[in-house]
Amino acid sequence: MSTNAIMLEMQKKKTSHVLHLLLTLLTGGIWAIVWILCAVANHSHNKAIDKRIARIYEADAREGVK
Repeated sequence: MSTNAIMLEMQKKKTSHVLHLLLTLLTGGIWAIVWILCAVANHSHNKAIDKRIARIYEADAREGVK
């Protein structure tokens, strides 16, 4: 695995769904808006990283690097 790909993989963001569920319940559902925005932003960020990782692997494959 490429060092660059590993570094990018470490930059992925995770959404703490348990925490957001608890906050949503405690705020009567109002926190759900923040939860949705956070989840969408993290998904978009991770999708962009996945595309960059795919490009690294494609470049490595063209160069014959394992």
